[in-house]
Amino acid sequence: TDANGPRKGYYESALGGTLFLDEIGDIGMECQAKLLRVIQFGEIQRIGHDHPITIPEEERPRLIFATNRDLKAMVEAGKFRDDLYQRLNRCTIRMPPLREMTEHLPVLLPYMIRRYAHRCATKVQRISQDALRVLQNYTWPGNIRELETVLQNALMTCEGETLRPRHLHLDAEQTLPAFEAYPTLLHLEEEIARNATSCEIPTLIEGEDGWERGIVARAIHQRAMRMGDPFVAIDASTLSPDEISSPSPGEKGCCFFPPLDRGTLFLDRVESLPPRCQRILLGHLDEWNMMHLGIIRGKPEVKWIFGTNTDLAGRVAAQAFDPELYQTIQIETIRIPPLWRRREVIPELVEYFLRSCYRQERIPEVTITPEAQELLERYAWPGQVREIRRVVEYLAMNVGSDRKIRVEDLPPWINPSATIPGRLELEIARIISETYLRSGKNKSKSAKRLQVDRRTVDKYLKIAEKHGFFP
Repeated sequence: TDANGPRKGYYESALGGTLFLDEIGDIGMECQAKLLRVIQFGEIQRIGHDHPITIPEEERPRLIFATNRDLKAMVEAGKFRDDLYQRLNRCTIRMPPLREMTEHLPVLLPYMIRRYAHRCATKVQRISQDALRVLQNYTWPGNIRELETVLQNALMTCEGETLRPRHLHLDAEQTLPAFEAYPTLLHLEEEIARNATSCEIPTLIEGEDGWERGIVARAIHQRAMRMGDPFVAIDASTLSPDEISSPSPGEKGCCFFPPLDRGTLFLDRVESLPPRCQRILLGHLDEWNMMHLGIIRGKPEVKWIFGTNTDLAGRVAAQAFDPELYQTIQIETIRIPPLWRRREVIPELVEYFLRSCYRQERIPEVTITPEAQELLERYAWPGQVREIRRVVEYLAMNVGSDRKIRVEDLPPWINPSATIPGRLELEIARIISETYLRSGKNKSKSAKRLQVDRRTVDKYLKIAEKHGFFP
């Protein structure tokens, strides 16, 4: 439609053929109106001309459109024309993202490896089962294009060897939160899929501190096909009363709620909100519900997810949590049992974090003696998945030259044969680091809560960080 003088626009240039318009959700409303006229009547209007030109039907090109956005939601939000959407939606092909098709990687990868070998005139290389598992557990935000790049780089790095996890260069942020990578959570697959289907009903995730609530929340976000939309995570325990109650500039409500119209908002440690702020949050949720019911205008496609490490029903009974807010957020509840109830998955988690460490730090593989493995499985892991990761990384980076992890290499709080003074010092470091986190990483506030001086806090935080369990 931008033709001027002898120059033809895209539509005219495609007469008798095919016009493919990608990213159709990004065009403006004025351009959408022009596109609708082209589809309905075959009309184009050149710049500077008063009258449109009608293209004979037999000459009109086939039109194919593509988008990575939810056009229906854009129509409801007033950002895309409904009449144009109805025209485009008559025949739709949905291409699932790679993260939904990782079961096909055992077939796809050998084909891509053979193609690379043919193009580069090199030997066809094998891929280990460990490397295949790592690739299947990755979220692939860049889809097939990213897979090709990762695979080519790995094949160049391994130089004729079998392709192993250490050859793969993946974004750790996309690997670690991958829900499928955590055997501790696979039993929640059905609940996550059910909670991903609707924005109208909030989800409450109950579980002890240590990463897993955030992993489940992100999995719901990903299953709901919101990967292109924002995922906002807020820790309520780190918010000051002023942050909670102050309105955003130009926005109603609390400044800690960003003005989202789609995506996922995850509010963790919701039990930390003071009573007045619980009522403010309840008002936000009531407004969201009225929008979905059509009582007031607008319909934001935002999924609300809440996390807690306490028994909220017990806090309601103790009059420490708003009963109306609890009834609103607990309709769909996912409960994550602690690791001490799932000891059988600990070896898998240890192996997963070891592989991750090999890949990120480029270090040789290690072995764990049966005695050390038994102690790791018997330990209660109060810090849950986060603690396992820190301990495993510490062991992998500090093991001896023979790359073998023995009982004496384990931290004192896991190894009962360690000296009492050493274990006591590390237990103090653990308590201080946990208080530091609950205080919003404020050292002065932590010292005040523990009734110690700030130098003591500094000392034990350094010990905690050195021994690998401080986040």
